[in-house]
Amino acid sequence: MALSIGSWRLRLAAIAAGLVALHLGWEWSQGGIASHHFLADPSIPAISNAWGLLWLPLLAVLYAPSLRRRAIGTGLRPRWRPAMVAGLLGGLAAGAAIATFVIIRPDIDGTWVLSSLLALSLAFPVWRGEIVLGFLAGAMVAIGTILPSIFAFAFAAISFAVHRGLLPGLKQLSKRASGR
Repeated sequence: MALSIGSWRLRLAAIAAGLVALHLGWEWSQGGIASHHFLADPSIPAISNAWGLLWLPLLAVLYAPSLRRRAIGTGLRPRWRPAMVAGLLGGLAAGAAIATFVIIRPDIDGTWVLSSLLALSLAFPVWRGEIVLGFLAGAMVAIGTILPSIFAFAFAAISFAVHRGLLPGLKQLSKRASGR
């Protein structure tokens, strides 16, 4: 029997809250919960990583219907399809890679990082919930969940526009031009 959407929302929110709580507990034990400035500009107020305790579970609740629909498909039993697992792991790897670079070189020039994210968003459907949630979970280790969300949503919007608008539009134009 399939889990109700309420069960999906509750479980995903609990997993997200648990991940953030574990991370915040680790930060707290290392001297305090970190805060970050947008674009590393100290003139802008800092955003505490503690906001992730509300933000990531909220996103999990919002993405739950989409994830459930894709997991169940035509069957009654939910299962994580290989593409969903790959998306989750890919998002987690991208977020962890950025977090690693930020930890190793805090003064890093972000141009190539943003270019890499743009290339990934053009190649893959990064608007999907498992990718966004995985990316934020990976990035929260170094920069929390709020600031990476800004970039995740920007690249998700670009990816959605390309994969659901531009590419199908170009295919349609190609069919019309070739007379099919």
